[in-house]
Amino acid sequence: MKKIALITILYILTFFTPVFAQDDGRHQINPYQEEVWRGERMLKEMKSREKNPDEIVSKSFYADYITTTQAPSLGGKGKWNINIDASHGAVTNVDARIMMKDYTEDYTTLYYKTYTSAISSFESCQILSAGEYSFVLWVYFADGNFGYDEYQFKINDDASHTSLTEKINEIVSISKGATQWETALNMHDWIINNVHYDGNYEFYGADMILRGYGVCDGYSKAFYMLCQAAGIPVGRVSGGNHAWNVLKLNNQWYYVDPTWDDPGTTPPAVSGYEHHDYFCINEEILKMDHTISEKEGQYGSCTSLDMNYHIVTGKWKNWRMYTSNYTEVTIPDYIIMSFENEGETVLKFDGNIYRRETSNGYLYGGGAGYPKILYYAFSKESFKDSEGTPISVKVSANPTALTLLTPINVLRIPKNVEIIPSEAFYGIGAKKVVLRASSITIESRAFANSKVKTVVLPDWFYYISITDDAFENCSNVVFVTNEDDTYWTEYLQNLGFTVRKGLY
Repeated sequence: MKKIALITILYILTFFTPVFAQDDGRHQINPYQEEVWRGERMLKEMKSREKNPDEIVSKSFYADYITTTQAPSLGGKGKWNINIDASHGAVTNVDARIMMKDYTEDYTTLYYKTYTSAISSFESCQILSAGEYSFVLWVYFADGNFGYDEYQFKINDDASHTSLTEKINEIVSISKGATQWETALNMHDWIINNVHYDGNYEFYGADMILRGYGVCDGYSKAFYMLCQAAGIPVGRVSGGNHAWNVLKLNNQWYYVDPTWDDPGTTPPAVSGYEHHDYFCINEEILKMDHTISEKEGQYGSCTSLDMNYHIVTGKWKNWRMYTSNYTEVTIPDYIIMSFENEGETVLKFDGNIYRRETSNGYLYGGGAGYPKILYYAFSKESFKDSEGTPISVKVSANPTALTLLTPINVLRIPKNVEIIPSEAFYGIGAKKVVLRASSITIESRAFANSKVKTVVLPDWFYYISITDDAFENCSNVVFVTNEDDTYWTEYLQNLGFTVRKGLY
């Protein structure tokens, strides 16, 4: 057992006051995270000053609180009696933690408990991995002093238990991809699919991959160790009672937040709602809902979205949007459907975007970063019409908008679009519309005040529904069909349209 004298360092001596960050309702925030980090910083500072006695500002009484009653063991727990010196009066807080040497030369917090009055005993969490550990006790008194004691111990390897290092290597091995990006993604996904968030805010270690749960500190430590073992440059970042990661891919740095890609606190770990909204984002997007206070490791600026999950996978094309004219229309269809005349804006987005990622069809609500990623994706995209003809499009931001620069006289509606909503192509400049779906519904004023003269029906169809005012203020609209179907011919004629048979 190693005993360390209590030191009062004037410029860091403060009362124990937990900082509670506000959660926006979508993400996990640990109200004790800042206090855990503060205790680790104080411990490093104290040990550093002990090595340099001239730098010690003052000393207080000797802390000798801990007496072992059950030695810690692999797969078991440690137990200690706590005897707190009462000479300083009332105890305002007791901060007890089990620390472990994991990926640094210093101890980091594995297990944390806080009490608002004196305690007489303490039981550690279950020790799951061989390694070097420390039980650290801070005691805060009403008179402004604090006491400190430490019990260091080592847990030896046991063939019947998987060590943290062995588990890290195992996950890296099964996560190997064709690229570092794939490897990092697979490791990220292993974490969010096999652990869940600790809603009791007690477990902070990378051994969460053995335990099955932990807070953001554990998520970020585990991902750090996995990337480190896989040879991917990585760091940790903290702020606002939260912790996440930064990593380097293709000579660019990106932020990754495994915790906020994991959906919740309730076991089992696999919920079906895991996502990738925080896999490889830049600082502009990160700062929309993160606050950067501390950085662990050296890394460059995060300015790119090239390796963003939605960009690399192309899944941004599966996002859905709500506008005044559309309900749940996929973005690519919206682009193809909306090409109009030169200089006209064909897409304008300033909110209400959703992404569909899971097989159960659940739609995740729009996040602040979606418009930025959408703009970035559009700026990298080569646009073509539904016939494959290249189209010149200008991309602008704030809000994200596409403006068609290539005049289009023929509007071709994709085969999977069966409903053309109200005012969808109000005032459109194209003179010809080609429909592809076998079932077609054209809602109120869908083409009102447009230049449409000809509507070409598909070679085969079984249903058409057109509202009386769908082509309001469009004169002499002709429907062209190859079908010999008297019923539909009469239906269109009764709506006031001319019907012509033949090729267009």
